[in-house]
Amino acid sequence: MTEGPSTRKVALLRASRLLLAPVLASLAVGVHFFVNVPPDGHKPSARDQGVDKAADKKKKKPKPKKKGFESRPIGEVMATFEKYAQVELEAEPVKSAWARPHQTLVNQVVSKARAAAFEGAPEEPRVSVDDVVCRTVRCRFVLRGPFAHEIDLLSDTLSRLQIDGGSVWRHYSAEKILPPKPDQPKQDTYVRVTVAFMEDNMDNARMVVPSGEIGGGAEDADDAQASDGDEPDTIGAAGSGDQ
Repeated sequence: MTEGPSTRKVALLRASRLLLAPVLASLAVGVHFFVNVPPDGHKPSARDQGVDKAADKKKKKPKPKKKGFESRPIGEVMATFEKYAQVELEAEPVKSAWARPHQTLVNQVVSKARAAAFEGAPEEPRVSVDDVVCRTVRCRFVLRGPFAHEIDLLSDTLSRLQIDGGSVWRHYSAEKILPPKPDQPKQDTYVRVTVAFMEDNMDNARMVVPSGEIGGGAEDADDAQASDGDEPDTIGAAGSGDQ
């Protein structure tokens, strides 16, 4: 049977409807690609798996390192010492930037004096340094041990330390004290040492004990041993500044 014009028209209309869907889909994809994709390719999202999120963020500048304590001029060190020399150490304010490195320096110089004082000794000396406290220009610590003559020898050697031919100390004083803490043995010897360095940030590596002077001021063990009821007494002072 011959198809009429109306039949062909219906067939064309159906065919156009079938083609319309894929054409519209292709057109939508093209529009999306044109709008969202940059010319140089797909830009990964921060939410995409495997994407380095840190790369999309601005790198933070590293914080500048804190500078160490800047040495004060000699005149300022001297003036600061004179300002506080006549007051109790507890009344001297704490300058943390100075105190921290000089606490370390105190331990270093005690170790150096200990090595010099007991060089060649048949036994390891039983001496220790406790309670190192530094404030603005002065430091204080306690030398402790069971034998008075070892403590006195260490203190004497420590007081004689020199650097470049001059004393390390602007001030050095030592006094026997009773045990600072109630749980410490009363039979031990305790010597409280107060010091002021000649300069800030002195180089421990350049410090020396003059030859022939080690032990020059040490006392006999029986004479130096303090009994439980003894009053604290000063056992020595050295320095090139005011005491």
